Amino acid sequence: MDSPLQPDPVAQIIDASGAISTDVVCRRCGYNLRGLPPAGRCPECATPIGLSTSGDLLRFADPEWLDKLARGIRYILWGLVIAVLLRILGGVVAQLTEPLIGEALGFLGGLLGLYGAWLLTEPDPSGIGEDRYASARRVIRVTLLVGVAANVLHAPVRANAVTGPVAIVLTVIASLASLTSVVGEFARLVYLEKLALRIPEPKYAARARFLRWGYGGTLAIVIAVGALFAVFALMAGARGSVVFGGAGCIMAISALLLFVFFLMYLLLLYRMGRAFQEQARIARATWTRAVGAVAQVGDAGNAADTS
Repeated sequence: MDSPLQPDPVAQIIDASGAISTDVVCRRCGYNLRGLPPAGRCPECATPIGLSTSGDLLRFADPEWLDKLARGIRYILWGLVIAVLLRILGGVVAQLTEPLIGEALGFLGGLLGLYGAWLLTEPDPSGIGEDRYASARRVIRVTLLVGVAANVLHAPVRANAVTGPVAIVLTVIASLASLTSVVGEFARLVYLEKLALRIPEPKYAARARFLRWGYGGTLAIVIAVGALFAVFALMAGARGSVVFGGAGCIMAISALLLFVFFLMYLLLLYRMGRAFQEQARIARATWTRAVGAVAQVGDAGNAADTS
């Protein structure tokens, strides 16, 4: 029972006539429900209006959207496993046959994770939350596409298919494009933090906030130092490894830290994937009960009209 100090949030948006008096969006289609009775249905998609008056918690969200979030994280995690396996296979193929074929296999391994990230960044169909993380969600998608372009550009250099000035130019362009992945990971962790607060799970939100700086910062160092080392090595030849010995040490330390943060990141993704699954289960049960309750009200109204 609500205490006097915590008034019913639904009662606060209902006017004297029993209709919704403020802008409330449908949880399934985003239709503005203002002026409609909370016991009715959305005129656009027939979703029970009562589901849309319960706040922004994921347990009241569209179950199909929550399924996409959970599925997206599963694809990201499986994509990482498959990408590693294909990269290993690609390395073997590169040694035995054509290096570019090996690069192509490694690239294909990342497509499943790309699709998973695309699912994870599907907007809430109601539009709820877009005021807090719409920009982060869009940045993630843009940087994913830039990352694909960076891999394509750098593949000929890694396969030694091009050398000289062309290799230097491609390396510089690919490195600059790769730096956008830092922005993308930063945005993804902002997005995960906001979603965690809608579960609500403050511990996951705090972990995402920590990794935003820990993982994002070390990733930026690894990419930046690695890019400088690669460009200098191409320009200076064998002397590059001697001059950049200190940079190699920084790279090794940063890479070790990055690996630790990456494992923490994977654990966060796994736990949030489980949480999204659980929220989808709760939401599906909630929506089923709401549909049944609205149907009973409708049947009672029809019976009263015919009596």
